[in-house]
Amino acid sequence: MPVLYTEDKNKERENRYAKGPDKFDKPLVVLINGKSASASEIFAGAIQDYKTGTIVGTTSFGKGIVQQVIPLTDGTAVKLTVSKYYTPKGRNIHGTGIVPDVEVELADELKQMVTIPTEKDNQLQKAIEILKEQIDNIK
Repeated sequence: MPVLYTEDKNKERENRYAKGPDKFDKPLVVLINGKSASASEIFAGAIQDYKTGTIVGTTSFGKGIVQQVIPLTDGTAVKLTVSKYYTPKGRNIHGTGIVPDVEVELADELKQMVTIPTEKDNQLQKAIEILKEQIDNIK
C-alpha cells in the first residue's frame, strides 16, 4: 500500500511506500492545525485514507507540492515546483489542507501561549478522549 504518490507536469507518477513489513494496528489519534504542513499533512492524509486513526484539530496548512532548489552559477538559486503530493486515495491537499475527522479549535485564551499546560489544552484533551474510546472498543 502506498503512503503517498507524486505526480509531475507530465502525469508521471511515483508511488512511495512505507519501509518495513508491519502494519500499525494500535489505537491512533493525530493532532493537526494550520501550521501542520507538507510531510505531516501527507502522514495525516494517509491515516485518514486508510482509516487507521482519527485526525483531530483544525484544517492543516495545505502544502502539497514538491519543490527542488536549482543552484545557479552566480551563487544564487531558483526554487521550482516539480511535482504534487497526493494522499493514497488521490487527494491533492495543496491549498486546501487536510480537514480533520473531529474539528476542535484551540481555545482563544490558549492561542497566545508559548507552552500550553497539558490539562488546559482542549485539542489534546479531545484527542486523549478519542484515544480512550478507541482503546475501550478493543476490550
